[in-house]
Amino acid sequence: MTGGPTAPDDRKALIVADPAGAWGWAGLRLIARRELAATHAYLELPAAERERRIADTEAAWLASQWTDADQARFEVRYLTLPHQHRLECAALVRVNGASAAAALDAVDRRLDALALLPPHVAADPLQSAAEVRDWLVPFDPHPRGVFEVRKRVAWAPISRRGAARTTGIVFDEFGGPGGERVSWEPLLRALAALPFRAMLGVCFVPFPAGPAFQAHLAHLAAEYTALAEPAASSPLFSQTLPADPFAADAAPRYARARRVYSGLCYRVRISLAAERELPQYIGELMAAAVSPGGGAVALRPTADEMPTVRGDLGALNTDWPAATYFQGAPPDAFGPAERVLADLVDAGQGAAVLRLPVEWPGHEELFAGPRAAPSAADPWEDPDFGGDPLLARNPFDPA
Repeated sequence: MTGGPTAPDDRKALIVADPAGAWGWAGLRLIARRELAATHAYLELPAAERERRIADTEAAWLASQWTDADQARFEVRYLTLPHQHRLECAALVRVNGASAAAALDAVDRRLDALALLPPHVAADPLQSAAEVRDWLVPFDPHPRGVFEVRKRVAWAPISRRGAARTTGIVFDEFGGPGGERVSWEPLLRALAALPFRAMLGVCFVPFPAGPAFQAHLAHLAAEYTALAEPAASSPLFSQTLPADPFAADAAPRYARARRVYSGLCYRVRISLAAERELPQYIGELMAAAVSPGGGAVALRPTADEMPTVRGDLGALNTDWPAATYFQGAPPDAFGPAERVLADLVDAGQGAAVLRLPVEWPGHEELFAGPRAAPSAADPWEDPDFGGDPLLARNPFDPA
């Protein structure tokens, strides 16, 4: 994604254009409303119920962002401010267009949608293309400063003789038992306390789990169901082949996947990165935050995978650092459908991996930035956008 200069424009986006098309990046700074009205309705509730109420509003916002237009994707990203022991947050978006002008129009559409935030969050557009780039590439990640948080993978060789599948594989889910969602405040405060710059990003890529994908899931469910039952070795011999124990566990999981992953889903990338080595407990806090039941794991990419990681972070890509993502399973266990299942979320799991900034009265402030003015009008009203010249540069090229 490289290109030459584009004409100045009064919209605040980073555009990279060439004869084949254009990519655009932009974003909104997300501000936790500090006035009492933003959260007062939840103050008398138990913590779990309070979290559920906030989760409902954020899940509705996430659902409203789904679109298969313009190859759009977005990331909610937190950055640390070490000298203040505070965080700042932004929603970053990437789009594609046939030209620079088309990409700019797509950017505006996505910013308008992103700005329809729950009442506990306000937004300001990032003020220039240079500021967008600074959010995309705030620092160069340390080789041991990255964790990728993934669904936990379980796999085993298939024991049945002559089976077409040689390796069985299943994936845990994000979220807790019964849809439990826990507070991220301990995780975010641990990040804010780090004495160096770090970031946490959750990238959402819309995925339509339509008939073709459902057919793949049906095939997998049928395959594991057959392996989970005893079978005759052949019509000529009466020997019975025993059920495969791994398939017996996997079959109901794939049957559940057929029910859960249907319609408008997202593929997600959950990344932690820092300019110095991140301690292991930060990755473990992140994994527990998105899956309190133990269904997630925090993985350090290998040194050879750092160029892919930098591209993912700097351009909102979702390329695979395969050695990390396979989690030790044989690569041929990951067919096209399994690769999707490895990072696919439905609405419930999507709510488990999304958090927008929130400040609770009586808690020490966690977020830096301008104090959002109390809204006398509708808190869902679109913000007004100003303008700055564009900076036509690949966001992960050196400054």
